[in-house]
Amino acid sequence: MSIQKTLSDFQLSLDSLESNLKKLNSSKCDFADIYIQDSESEFWSLENNIVSTSKFSQDKGIGVRTVTDDSACLAYTNIFTNPGIDEAVLQAISMQSHTSKKVLPVKSNLKANKPNLYSSDYPLKDLLANEKVSLLQRVNQAARSITKVTNVAVTLSCSFSKVVVLNTEGVLEFDYRPLIRFGVDVTVKTNGSFYSARNDVGGRYSFTTLSKLYDLENLAKKTVHEALEKENAVPPKAGMMPVVLSNGWPGILLHEAVGHGLEGDAIYQNASTFSNLLGERVASKGVNIYDNADIPNARGSLNIDDEGTFGQKTKLIDDGILVGFMHDKISAKALNTNLTGNGRRQSYAHLTIPRMTNTYMDNGTHNPKDIIQSVSDGIYAENFGGGQVDTVTGNFVFSITKGYEIKNGKLARPLKGATLIGNGADALKEISLIGNDFKLDDGVGTCGKDGQGVPVCVGQPTILLDKITVGGQ
Repeated sequence: MSIQKTLSDFQLSLDSLESNLKKLNSSKCDFADIYIQDSESEFWSLENNIVSTSKFSQDKGIGVRTVTDDSACLAYTNIFTNPGIDEAVLQAISMQSHTSKKVLPVKSNLKANKPNLYSSDYPLKDLLANEKVSLLQRVNQAARSITKVTNVAVTLSCSFSKVVVLNTEGVLEFDYRPLIRFGVDVTVKTNGSFYSARNDVGGRYSFTTLSKLYDLENLAKKTVHEALEKENAVPPKAGMMPVVLSNGWPGILLHEAVGHGLEGDAIYQNASTFSNLLGERVASKGVNIYDNADIPNARGSLNIDDEGTFGQKTKLIDDGILVGFMHDKISAKALNTNLTGNGRRQSYAHLTIPRMTNTYMDNGTHNPKDIIQSVSDGIYAENFGGGQVDTVTGNFVFSITKGYEIKNGKLARPLKGATLIGNGADALKEISLIGNDFKLDDGVGTCGKDGQGVPVCVGQPTILLDKITVGGQ
């Protein structure tokens, strides 16, 4: 796929875009870019044995951003024509004034230098409408084949975005971004009480790939068993104790309690507990943390970020030492450092800000079973739900949706109503054992920041926190 073909699909001309870049440059801003987006999305749902929703939508528009120092202004339009861009450019110019910079000619597309990380096709293109309905029904029936099930909700959704980014520094890049997600939510009734569980899977790939990676009917049965297990759950005792975090999704604690504090805007605005700690020890030895947009098919991966910078792997913590942050153009300039490919936006109607992509802790050397066996009295956290984090202080509270007691090195009763309470910087220093079973989550994360949501992925191996506060009984 070429940039010329992409612009032709958009019915936009390169000459008109270059002309508007010259107008933006003459507006005396430091920097300006044009972001063009055409997105399709599809959503199917089944509940109470009925396929109740089948929705298809399309959103396309153009965002024009001007930047002066660390101040950004945005004008956007969904009038997807050359005149529409012209008007948005005039609106953006009216909001900025500063010293004029020399505009550079846009470069030819550079994608030949880097392979695509994901497919450039619509994720559900090979699945007919009746096949989607049949899939939802089969998964529903698989869940209901187990006794005590009172309700099943099954969802299938996907999106596909075409984006073009060009700016006054000469960048011209494009990307086609697929995203798919499948979810099962079940409720069971046993001994007069109701219990629920949910599982979701997905990533930047096609439905064909999804169905190869996951047995969706078995996923439904697994979800039922997780709901049934909650009948025997007990509240944990409250207090400070050892906690083992499972591999995969529990990396969300790392994402929320640590990752946001390592985003460039929080650093240069001194709004992070990690400000002024570059080069200092912030975690136990052996802790290595990355943000990596360069993982094929992962939910948070990007061929380019929303400023046209290639997605890349950025080391944030090296053997416990803070070595890097995540940047967009504004934060990189403010801190006089390199771009990391973390400039992201929810859509053309939002400003670009530094955001995580796939953020994870790397493997250690310990066997996960040995980690559990090392704990005489603690808890094992396998899955997390909602949480609250203060990025300035690093304080957090997370609810554990699936967890177990650890008694004498073995998993015991399932838990309910358990929370983890702590501080991100403190928790990093409590990591004493790191497993060799690294895993990314199953492709379900959406990160919220400044009113914007973007797809992300988290991950980690099994780890032991020597002590952390557990909320319970």
